[in-house]
Amino acid sequence: MQHRFATCGPGRAAFSFACLAIALGCQTPVHGDGLSAGRGKPLLRTAQVVVAGPTITTKVPSAQTHFESGLRDYYEGNRAGASALFRTASEFDPGCAMCFWGVALSNAPLPGAPEDAGGTDTARRAIAQAQVLLAVVRPPERAYIEAMSLRLTPAGGSDDGARFRSYARAMQALAAQYPGDHDAVVLSAEAVLLVPSTEPATAPSRGVSSGPADAADAGAALRQVLAENPDHPGAKKLLHTNVQRTALTRWHQAMMAGQEAQSMAAAREIERLLNDDVLRESPDLQGAAAAGILTLVRFGRWDEILAAPAPANDHEYVLGMWFYARGMAFTRQAKYLEVPPEQAELEEAASRLRPDETVLGNQNARALLKLASLVLEAEIEHMRAHREGAIRNAREAVAHEDGLPNHKPSAWYVPTRQIYGSILLWNDRPREAEQVFREDLERNPDNGWSLLGLSQSLQAQKRVAEAAEAKTRSQAAFRAADVKPPASVF
Repeated sequence: MQHRFATCGPGRAAFSFACLAIALGCQTPVHGDGLSAGRGKPLLRTAQVVVAGPTITTKVPSAQTHFESGLRDYYEGNRAGASALFRTASEFDPGCAMCFWGVALSNAPLPGAPEDAGGTDTARRAIAQAQVLLAVVRPPERAYIEAMSLRLTPAGGSDDGARFRSYARAMQALAAQYPGDHDAVVLSAEAVLLVPSTEPATAPSRGVSSGPADAADAGAALRQVLAENPDHPGAKKLLHTNVQRTALTRWHQAMMAGQEAQSMAAAREIERLLNDDVLRESPDLQGAAAAGILTLVRFGRWDEILAAPAPANDHEYVLGMWFYARGMAFTRQAKYLEVPPEQAELEEAASRLRPDETVLGNQNARALLKLASLVLEAEIEHMRAHREGAIRNAREAVAHEDGLPNHKPSAWYVPTRQIYGSILLWNDRPREAEQVFREDLERNPDNGWSLLGLSQSLQAQKRVAEAAEAKTRSQAAFRAADVKPPASVF
């Protein structure tokens, strides 16, 4: 890539790749070992696009260049690399407040994950140093630093979400005040998506927000940035990956809690984020795009499934899941006495995928459709009263799911042991069903679906007291549910 050139004089260096090109020509050479000659500094990569962003106060071009490279690494998910680059920027210019902000950004704790004491302490020390320098920075920089200080406030009691809500509100205010700062918009969207799922950033109600700060509007803001700057790495990466980290997690959590309305709301958020153009550009995201039809399966909405239109023909994974859902609806409604044609259509859709095609980052698309086929085959065999065939296919589905690469949230929309256990119960094998439900509870503790299945399997064995205890635990797990599941699956 050819670099654009501009004059980078002292003072407040603009955050532009033109200055990066000049600085790379003026500073110590960068060698292939990833370190700057004579300094031991992190590598500055030159094959990058121009990114419009915040102006930072520094008189040292090397601080500017390392800051920019650190921000790119952060956008690409390399927090450790970003931290090293931001730290180096602060060493080049100890008076650069935003360089310390970058160290804090790349070490700040994330919701839902164990707090790394070392990383969090590093972030807090860095933001404290940035605050010392507030007197010499411009108003936008002050806003970035003050917002980050809110995110780094120690968690208060059980409400760890408070600091993420405060951070999100502060970043939204920053983005609203400086709409031309694409990084402010991108980091504001990230802040909204970081708010724990039961605590929307701008809504007092719990669950998936329908207000202006929900994931759908964060996605709209990111798409607007990409419309103005198609190569912005932060907007592109965040739009694609945070669908899985946030909206997809909200969807799984709501389904596990038996919250049909919130599950559908989360699925609609995903659909708004992942329009046809996005899916064509990033086929990997098809793994999330099937959320709507799979929600209908989870909650037994068979008529709605059969009324749902087919997805676009070039989205083979989503199309395969649509056939799976229709097959499940037909078997549960006993509309076919033999194998419904959807089984063959599902397998045909899988065959059109490349053998190495992935979804959800690390999942083989064909492998997930194979799992769908095994589950559907088990249901078909059960419908046809082929007891052993139903149990065999359900058992194989469990083994197949266990063999999938680890993914959080789960790559499959429902634990297959809940399906297997229900088939065992339907076929008068409650002792085996009990064991299967207990296994699922080890993997998904205290989930109401498997607790209900466990209660029913214990009841079938006349173990009344144990069944009652499991039922009580199931009711507690489903305390926020808006449906009453009849069993471990509908």
